[in-house]
Formats: sequence, C-alpha cells, structure tokens
Amino acid sequence: MNFSRIFFIIFLFITPLVLCQETSLDSLKSKSYKKLKESIKTSKNDSIKTKYIQFYLKKAKKEKDTLEIIKGHRHMSLLYYPDSLSIKFADSLIFLSKEKHFRYTSFGHNIKGNISYEFGDFRNALNEYIIASELAKKYNNHFQYLTLKFNIGLLKNNLGERKEALDIFKDYLSYVEKIRDKNPKNYIRGLFAMADSYIYSQEIDTAEVYIKKGIHATLVHKDKYHYEHFVFLSGISNYFKKDYINAIDSLVKAKKTFSLNDFEQTRLSICNYYLGKSLYNLNKRKESLKYFKAVDSILQINNDVSIELIDSYNYLIADAKKNKNLKSQIRYINSFIKFDSILDINYKYIKSTLVKNYETPELIFEKERIITQLSKENKGSKSMIIVINSILCTLILLTTYIFRRNLIYKKRFKEIINRVSLENENTINNQLIKASSSSSSTGLPEELIKEILLALDKFEKSSKYLTKKYTLNTLAKELKTNSSYLSKVINVTKKMNFSNYLNNLKIDYAIKRLTKEKKFRSYTIKAIALESGFNNAQSFSVAFHTRTNLYPSYFIKELNTI
Repeated sequence: MNFSRIFFIIFLFITPLVLCQETSLDSLKSKSYKKLKESIKTSKNDSIKTKYIQFYLKKAKKEKDTLEIIKGHRHMSLLYYPDSLSIKFADSLIFLSKEKHFRYTSFGHNIKGNISYEFGDFRNALNEYIIASELAKKYNNHFQYLTLKFNIGLLKNNLGERKEALDIFKDYLSYVEKIRDKNPKNYIRGLFAMADSYIYSQEIDTAEVYIKKGIHATLVHKDKYHYEHFVFLSGISNYFKKDYINAIDSLVKAKKTFSLNDFEQTRLSICNYYLGKSLYNLNKRKESLKYFKAVDSILQINNDVSIELIDSYNYLIADAKKNKNLKSQIRYINSFIKFDSILDINYKYIKSTLVKNYETPELIFEKERIITQLSKENKGSKSMIIVINSILCTLILLTTYIFRRNLIYKKRFKEIINRVSLENENTINNQLIKASSSSSSTGLPEELIKEILLALDKFEKSSKYLTKKYTLNTLAKELKTNSSYLSKVINVTKKMNFSNYLNNLKIDYAIKRLTKEKKFRSYTIKAIALESGFNNAQSFSVAFHTRTNLYPSYFIKELNTI
C-alpha cells in the first residue's frame, strides 16, 4: 500500500477545509460585534467557538470598548462553565462592570453562585445569589431577577421546603415557556426542577408528566447532557413506584454520564443511593452494599450531604453489626454523626441567611412597592398604608417564628431517629449495673431490684402491653412481685411513674413501626393509636407529644421525606 499517496489524497481534502476555516475566522476581524456574537452562538465546535470569542475580546480591547470587553468575559465564563476558569472570567466581569453596566455584575455573581451550587457549596451559592438578586432588583433586570429567584428555589428544595420551591418554579417555567424556542435550556431547566420537586413531594404521576416533557424537549434540541438528567429522574420515579428493575436500568445509564464530570458528584451519589435501595428491596443485600459504600466514598471527599445520602449509613452500620466488624461499625457511626452535624449546620446557616438576607428584604421590598402603588392611587390612604405595614410586620414575625420552630422540631425529629437507629440493645445490662446504686434509693435489696428489672425486660419484649389493660397491681401479680416494690423500681430506674412507663412503651413501639414500615405510616392516626394500644387518637397524640415533644402527624410527614 502506498502510504505517501494516501497521505497526499487526505492532505488534498483537508487543506481546503482548513484554509476555508482560517479564512472565515480571519475575515471576522473586520466584522461587527453582532456578527461575532451570531458566530459564537451558532458554532458547534468548542475550539472554533473559543477562537470567535478571542477575536471578540481582542477587537473590544483594541477599540477600548469596556462594555464589549465585559461581554467578551461573559462569553468566556459561559464557555468554561463550570471549571475554575469560568470563575476567573466571572471575577473579571464583576470587576469591570462594578462602576457601570451593573446588569453584568449581577450576571457574574450568578455564574459564581451556579458553580458553587454544582459543586455542593450551597452556603457560598446562596451568598452569591443574594448579591446578584439585589443588583438585578435594583436595576430592574426582570429576567435575571426571576432566574436568581429560581436558583434560590433550588436551595429551598434542598432544605425540604418543596411547596415554596414549587411555587417559584411554576412562575419561572410560565415565563421561560413563552421564549422556549429562543432559549430552550432555561425551559429544560425549569421542567427538570418541576419534575424533581414533584417526585420528592410524592406526586409521581405529575412528576412523570414533566419528565416526559423534559425528555421530548432535550430530544428536539439535541441536548444529550440534560437528556441524561431526565433519565436520572425517571430512575428515582421508578424507585418510588417500586419498579426497581426499571429504576436500576435508568440509574445505571445516568450514572455513566455523571461519572464523567467532577461537578456531578452529588448526583452520582444520589444515583448510587437509589441503586443501593433498589437492589436492597430486590433482596440483593450484598450487592446493594457496594453502592452504599460508593456514597460514603464520595461524601468523604466532597462533604456534600443530604438527608437521603445519610440514610446509606443505616445500611452500612447494620451490615457491620451483623458481621461483627467493630472497626467498620465505629467508622460508619462516626461518619453518620459527622455528616448529620454538617447537614444540621448547613441547614441552620442557609435557612437563617435566607430569612435574614433574602426573605425579610423581599417582604420589605414588597411592602415598599405596595406603599408606593397606594400613594400613587390615593395619596390620602394613610390608614391603608398602616394596615399594610402591620400585616407585613406580622408576616415577618411569623416567618421568623415558623423558622425557629421548624429548627427545633427538626432537631427533635433527628434525635428520635438517631435514638431508634443507634439503639443500644444492652439497655437491660446498663439498668442491671445501676441496680446496686438504686438499692439505697428504693430501700430494696439489690438482688430483688435485678429480679424485677429482668421481669420487666421480658414483659417489654412480649408486647403484652398493646393488647391487655394493665394496672400496677395486675402487672405486679403477673411478674410475681409486690406492687409497692414494682412502683419503687420503676420510679427510680425508669425515672417515671407507672402510667407514663406504660404509655412510653406504647409510643416507642409506634415510633419503631413508623420508622421501619412505610405502610404503617399510611394508616390514619386513629388506626395507629389502636395498633399501639391506645383507646383513641387523642390520648395517643397527647402521649406521643409528651414523649417526643412532637405531634405524630409532623413525625410521619418528616419520615416520608427521608
């Protein structure tokens, strides 16, 4: 075979293309910014697009046109998104536009916020979004403001505030849907957020409507990257429908794409988590552990944690315990505690920052807008302004109160879950150790206290308290002891009276079943009360609140978000 001839033929074909391309690029030096912008937008090749942008910047710098230099940096920040170079160009853009052209300052902070969000740094993302939002609002950049509100909605979604986030996404989607042919990526982004929010609100049928719309839009616009994101959501949707085979199929496909990008590590973790859960529910327990361990590996590097990802440690701890691997058990318990703490700190920071630096200023801004409008319509309507002021002040106070109350409730909820997850099976041994110290408090012999405690332990494990009505006397007779002795032992070792002791046993039973059995959570409060040994829903709710400082309805709602 004559290789020199083949090379010559290839050279003949390629040379005109290269020359044509170089000529085309060279000719753009004399073209207008509008023409260059069109070329940047229509170019499918990144290396050629880079050259177009470089021409754009070179032309702007040569002509000392600050606005066009800023636009050039904007193009560069989008080209390299979400790499570190993108941040560098965003910083330059902010610096150049801060004296003038403020709409681009807002854009620069938005880009930096988006990059932080992609890498799971939600704190920094929120701070950048708030700065950008204030600028967009100040200079009446409506679309930029709406986009930033959408981004803050994504953060609210991560905090579990699905309803509030969904309202923001609906507003955003309704706006971008009108211009979807002009800017399809924003439309696709809106569909993804809606589908994601509906999935975690357990409205699977509605979520799948948006998933189908998203898949259709990505196919029409040949957007393979976002197509895989809808495949990912389809996998999670199938998991919640208990279609574990199709869930695994979709998640494996999405995982291949996410594995290629460093900034997709969080979604990669979520893929691994739902793959692990799907396999676990198919009784492939050993295989599922591989994916829970993969979640742990990623979390140890990026610390980008969520409630669902922390759940992986429940499976890893249980497996280590089953195999009597104490080192792994301790390591996973420590990781559980560490990431739970990070989640709690991030939640408090982001929520308090939202209330203080975003939600409250938004209410004040809305108040001022209403006052201005009223002043224009009727300058004499001072009483109406006072009413509006009062209402909005009340709203601000109410928002702060609800935020603080939710923090307390979430902390209590986590404490209960941790107590159930990491429950010490040797509780009876701990109580027996204390028997000697209890002897002086009760005036009873140590051996008698131990005997009663062992009998109580057997009684607790039998669950007889659910079906039989016990008094102190009837239980004492059943345990073959004196009612006075039994009362003293319960008061001193359990730190409660007999009535509370029985109620707490029933509530602990209900908590364990609610935590482990999803079906049990779908019962009415009355049905759960009867199953747990109570006569009615009211007495159950009162006892539940006494034991946990939470109402059963809130506890069940939080369990369903895990």
